[in-house]
Amino acid sequence: MELLANPCLCKAGNDRILFPQRIGPSALTAYAFSARRRRSLQHYRIVRCRACGLVRSDPVLSDRDLGALYRASQFLYAQESAYAARTYASLVSRQARAFHGAGPIRLLEIGCGEGFFLKEMGRRGLKGAVGVEPSVQALGHASPEVRPTIVNDLFRRGLFQEGTFDVVCAFHLLDHLARPDALLEECFRILDGQGLLILVCHHVDAFVNRILGERSPVFDIEHIFLFNPATLGRLAVSSGFALREQGRVVNTYPLSYWLRYAPVLSRIADRLPLGIGNVPFTLNAGNIYLCAQKR
Repeated sequence: MELLANPCLCKAGNDRILFPQRIGPSALTAYAFSARRRRSLQHYRIVRCRACGLVRSDPVLSDRDLGALYRASQFLYAQESAYAARTYASLVSRQARAFHGAGPIRLLEIGCGEGFFLKEMGRRGLKGAVGVEPSVQALGHASPEVRPTIVNDLFRRGLFQEGTFDVVCAFHLLDHLARPDALLEECFRILDGQGLLILVCHHVDAFVNRILGERSPVFDIEHIFLFNPATLGRLAVSSGFALREQGRVVNTYPLSYWLRYAPVLSRIADRLPLGIGNVPFTLNAGNIYLCAQKR
């Protein structure tokens, strides 16, 4: 596998190094590119563009290598997916109702995993939602009612026709892409009329990440671009969207999940008594959302 230069989206070419590259023998494996796996301190060189403020990894793996790793990635987040689905379904339902009212909505989730969000949206009355997911193993965990609605592929140009959807959403996906601008341009193409784009990303400059520094989970071999509200908003606008709303995401997960991703405390996560480890805990962990409208 070869590492390739990854210039900033603004093409300024004026960067400040935040952290040097840390890539060990286990970094470039399918397990390392599996969501919610146990984190180790492995990442590309991390830089911040002095011109636009965008944080990114540089150099990074090629799109071909990344695609192969994500297709082979493991499904490790069955317990957490139900919690995440409820959080994101509440966010999407609120935004979609404000725009579409009670009418039918054609929805696409990019990077849908085993489809728990699609299933949750079905429970809330939305029928016919569609997902795209490259991981073969994740698709194998999809329930029979959701599996037929999932396209087992990388999201790419031409996968769907122009104007197919009213809402396109992606949760913690944009951070993983070498061309997030290309994804938003394709989202713009497949959205109908004044359709909605809803994204959830890590907030690289959140207080928790500034405190943890390089030990923060956001600095990881999976993450290529890392956004804050300003850089995320500029990317959406440059792709043709008008911003409707941005804000913080408050997540609820079992206590053992939060401890697993906390430096130092991660060692005690699996030692908690089952009853304590499964207690739901709500926390603002430095995530942000964006809702933008096609114009």
